[in-house]
Parts: sequence; C-alpha cells; structure tokens
Amino acid sequence: MWVFSDAASSYPELIAAGQQLGETVTAIVLGSPDDIANAFALGAGAVYHLGDKNDTIMVEDYDATIASALSRAEGPPTLLLLDTSKRSKALAAKISGLLDAGLINDVTDISIENQSVKASHMMYGGLALAEENIHSKIAVVTLSAGLFTPQLADVTKSGQAQILPFVPPVGGIQCKERRVKQGNRVNLNKATRVIGIGRGIASQSDIDMVAQLCGVLGAELGCSRPIAEGEKWMDRDRYIGRFRCDD
Repeated sequence: MWVFSDAASSYPELIAAGQQLGETVTAIVLGSPDDIANAFALGAGAVYHLGDKNDTIMVEDYDATIASALSRAEGPPTLLLLDTSKRSKALAAKISGLLDAGLINDVTDISIENQSVKASHMMYGGLALAEENIHSKIAVVTLSAGLFTPQLADVTKSGQAQILPFVPPVGGIQCKERRVKQGNRVNLNKATRVIGIGRGIASQSDIDMVAQLCGVLGAELGCSRPIAEGEKWMDRDRYIGRFRCDD
C-alpha cells in the first residue's frame, strides 16, 4: 500500500486506510523533515521523500517520479491511495496513464478481493452508486474523506526516509502566476453537521441568522448552487454538490 498527498492533514486517514487494506504502508512525502517524522509516527513502514515543497515544481509534475517508484515495487499488486483534492486527482490521472493502471476517483467504499481492488463511487452527479473492480497490477484510487478513522500519531515510531530523485515529466506544467484565493476554505466532507441554505433566503443579510444557528449546533454552513454561483453570496467551497464539496 502506497499513500500520497501534498497536504499533511490527509496522512492520518490515508495511512489508516492503507493499514486496514494491507499490511505495510509506504508513504510518499513532499515536505519538511517534520512531515517525514509525522508519517513514521502515523504508522508508515517506509517513507520516500520527494524533497521540500518547491514553488517551481507543480505537484502534478511529480507523476513520473512517483510512477518510477511504483513500477519498481515488488510482490503483490500495488495500490496507491490519494486524497480527493484537485491536484491529487490530476496527479492520479497522470500516474494512471504512465503506468497503464486502473483509476477510480471519489471512492466511498473500498476493499481488496482476490488481489483486485473493489471500489464504489458516486456517478451522475450523485444520483447513482457505481461499483467497479481494478485488475491491473497497479491501481490508483482517490479516497473521499471520512471513510476511515484517522490514525493517531505515536512519536516513539521513527525511521529513515529514502530520497526519490526527481524525474522530469514530459510536457510539465509551468506556473506563470500565483494568486491568493479570497474567502475562507472549508471542507464540507469532513464536517459532522452541515446546514444548507438555498433560495428560501430572501437576502444576503439573512445568512447571518443561519450562521449563528451553525455556531450553536457546531455545524458548517453550506449552500445551494444558485447561492454560490448565481447570487455569489457565499464562497464556492460551501456549495453543496458533488463536484464542489470534494475539493
């Protein structure tokens, strides 16, 4: 089992998933020595280090580097688990193409049966549930948040990371400019409660009343597509919909 995310906050659940689905978890880490130590503390049996985060290299451009490591893996079929961020999905698709590996995104249930990956995911905008199997030697899956109980760190666990030399991708992505996104980021998938509003809200000022209710109930505030994209009263991160809440 292999896991990767460019967000350290995703490793507790990814490593927990890897441990439940297999015996040994190998974590690929892009970050600082503290991130490496955290991966070992969470239970990774081995850690490969891509180096510190680099503004000149896009996360998606580590596809050839990670694919090279996966192709050298020995033993039973290999499964790579990633989170469902936009960058992880783009990276997963590129790795899948390089290795001719089966890929399933936004997985809501997963198991290993007869050395094949069996996974469920929503389709048709959440109107249906599909079950699929991956029979290729290497499988790539992006896991929806909340499927596995996050692993607790044990600081007594440690290890020595191995360096993964960067393999330049074919047709890499060049970053021309970075802009700070306005508004507060929120992941509705990780919320225990969500209160949603729609066109029943008469004016933008009424949102404050619902926000106060969220504070009392310990809930996140979500909204319908017209509120986020039509009225633009709330950030798109709070849009309750299949293709907004997963990012």
